[in-house]
Amino acid sequence: MECLDVASIIIGYFLGSFPSAYIAGRMWKGIDIRQVGSRNMGAMNTFGHIGKTAGAMVFIVDVGKGLAAIFVARAIGTSQLIELAAGLAAALGHRFPVFLSFRGGKAGAITLGMLFLLMPKGIPFFAVVTLLLVLLTRNLPFSYIIAFLCFTIIGWLIYSSPGLSVFSFALTLFVMINHYSMIRDIRDKGFRKAIIRSTLI
Repeated sequence: MECLDVASIIIGYFLGSFPSAYIAGRMWKGIDIRQVGSRNMGAMNTFGHIGKTAGAMVFIVDVGKGLAAIFVARAIGTSQLIELAAGLAAALGHRFPVFLSFRGGKAGAITLGMLFLLMPKGIPFFAVVTLLLVLLTRNLPFSYIIAFLCFTIIGWLIYSSPGLSVFSFALTLFVMINHYSMIRDIRDKGFRKAIIRSTLI
């Protein structure tokens, strides 16, 4: 592995570690977003406990972190494998940020940013599946996460890339694990009660 490859991965991790929701909480209300609501350092928790503007900004920044991690690796001229490694590092950085004692968010929005850049043809499929699942379950977070699986299929059928398929599946599994409490609530209580505790990212 060359120095530029290592640099791409390290940059990806630090981009992911940027604590947008934490900063928003401190700036808007002087609170630690990890101590309120769902305690998740993400856009939905920010939206609910800090405000619509702050939540929208956090969502945009977090999606941008995923885009930036892949874009920087691509601009440096690394291989696709290193691009994906940089993206994975960004997701890990968001979940375990070095700046906040490794207590971060659930990596939904940053995953969305990466998959949108890597497989833009999958965007309409993702949107349609998310909408259909929301109509069926009334649970946006659950729908959003399951719809990520579209990219696994798109990577294989449209992009003919086993690497993209494996990468998207790994990210989806990572996000699902991070949302374990929501999935457990759905299993134990059903969609209507589980949605009370659900968080988007």
